[in-house]
Amino acid sequence: MSSSARPPGRSTLARSKSLRLPRPTAQPQSKDDLAQPEGGCQLRRHGSMRAIGGGAPAAMSASYHGSLQSEPQPARKPQPESARKVQLPPQQPGRSKPRPESKPTFAASATGKSSPEEDEAPMKEHFARLVQEHDRLQVKYGRLRAHLVERECRREQQLQQQPGPKGPLAPIPEDEADSPDGELPPCVRDSPLLMGLHLEAQRLQQELRRAQRAYWDLVLGSDSGDDSAEVVVDLLSQLEKRDTELSRARGRCERLSEALAQSEREVAACRDALHDYQLQMEAQRAAHEAQRSHVHDLQVQLGEAREGCEFLQAERATLAEAQLESEAEMRRLRGLLEAALETSRILYQRCAKLFAKCQQKSVRLSQLESQLECQRPIAEATASSGQALAQLSAKLQAFLKTSVLFAASHLQLDSEGTFKPAKTARGSSFRLSPA
Repeated sequence: MSSSARPPGRSTLARSKSLRLPRPTAQPQSKDDLAQPEGGCQLRRHGSMRAIGGGAPAAMSASYHGSLQSEPQPARKPQPESARKVQLPPQQPGRSKPRPESKPTFAASATGKSSPEEDEAPMKEHFARLVQEHDRLQVKYGRLRAHLVERECRREQQLQQQPGPKGPLAPIPEDEADSPDGELPPCVRDSPLLMGLHLEAQRLQQELRRAQRAYWDLVLGSDSGDDSAEVVVDLLSQLEKRDTELSRARGRCERLSEALAQSEREVAACRDALHDYQLQMEAQRAAHEAQRSHVHDLQVQLGEAREGCEFLQAERATLAEAQLESEAEMRRLRGLLEAALETSRILYQRCAKLFAKCQQKSVRLSQLESQLECQRPIAEATASSGQALAQLSAKLQAFLKTSVLFAASHLQLDSEGTFKPAKTARGSSFRLSPA
C-alpha cells in the first residue's frame, strides 16, 4: 500500500496521535477515560487513554504486574490484507538490552526475629524497581515511537514530492525486555503463589505487547480512517478488559498480601512458640547439666567406692591369709592342748594315787603318832642314855687322841702314815689317819 493513497486525516492520526478517537455509545468508559482532557490521548500501561501535560512523548509498554486469573480472549476483527503483509524489521544491532540493576542480597539472621515489614521489604523493593524500570522504558519507548513517526512522516513527504511508486510505511519495532526479570529475589522464587503471579504478569505483558504491535500496525498500515478508528476502539476495549483483569489481579494481590500478612502473623506466633520452646530447652539443658554434674559426682563417689572395695578386698585377702595361719596355729595349739590335757590327766591320776597314798600315810602317821605317844617315855629314857653315851664317847675320843699321840711318838708308823693298833677284845681294829 502506497502512502499517496492515504487520506490526510489518517496520516495525522497515525503521526501526531492528538485526535480524539470516536467512541461507540455502547462501549463502557473507564475511570481514566472519564478523566481524560481534550488536549490529546495516549495509551498507557494499564490499557486506557490518558492525557500527558506539557507535550510529553508518547510512551507505551507492556510491563505491568498481572494476576493469576486469566480472562477469555476476545475475538479479534480480521485485519486488512495490507496490515497482515507488514513484517516487523529485525532488531537494530546497536541497541543493547537495559542493564539490570544490581539487586541486594537479603540475608536473614538465623537466630533473630524478623518483623512483617522486614519480610515485605524485598518484595516492595523489587516491585519499586520494576515500576521504575517500566516507567523509564515507557518513556524511552514513546520517544522512539515519536522519532520513528516523525521520520516516516518526512519520508512520506519526500516520497510525495518525488515521482514514482510509493513504498509502504515501515512498521515500528518493539522495544526489548521491560523489566529485569532475569534475577528474582529469593522471596519471589521460594513462594509458589508469587512465582505464578509473576509468570501470569509476563503472559499478560506479552499479550499486551502483541495487542500494541497489532494496533500500531493497523494504525500505520490501514487504508481507511474509519477502519482504523474501529480497530483502535476494538483495541481500546481489549485494553479496558486488560484493565479489568489488572484490577482483578490487584484484588488478588491484596488478598495474597492479606494471606501473606496472616502467614507472617502465624510465623510470628510460631517464632514466639519457638522462643518459648527455646526457653524450655534452655531450662531442660540447665537441668540436664545439673543432672550431669550430679552423675559426675556419683561417678566420683563410685570410683572412691571401687577403690575402697579394692582396698577391702586386699584386706580380705590379707585377713584370709591370717585366718589360715590362725587356723594352722589353732590346730597346732589344739594338738598341744590335747597333749597337755593328756599329761594333766596322767598327772591327775598320779595325784589321785598320791592323794590316796597321802591319806594312807596320814593314817599311818596318825598310827605312828599314837605309837610315838606310847613310846615317848622310852624315848626320854633313851635320851638320858644317849647323853651318857655321848659323855662316854667324848671320853673315848680323848683317850683315842692320847693313844694316837703316844703311838705317833713311840710306835712306828706304816707307809701311809697310819698305824694298826692291837685288836680289842671284840676283835675289831681301828685305822686312824694322822691329824
